[in-house]
Amino acid sequence: MPITHISDTAAFDPEAIRTLAVTYDSACAVLHVANDADPRATVIAKKIIEHARHGERDPIRLLDLVLTELRRVPDAA
Repeated sequence: MPITHISDTAAFDPEAIRTLAVTYDSACAVLHVANDADPRATVIAKKIIEHARHGERDPIRLLDLVLTELRRVPDAA
């Protein structure tokens, strides 16, 4: 499921959603999540949204935060 299809993104402006989408695509590539049907795709999207809700909008920093968090939890992604 692409990040733009998750209802939690409704509170973000179009520019923020573009940032979230780019970060999502990058995280999926790094973590070898090949399609949106992979359950890890939803975990990735939710983590990106969680950090964005806490104010992070820089795509590089957002990606780093999400990757660091997901790599710490063995079965998260």
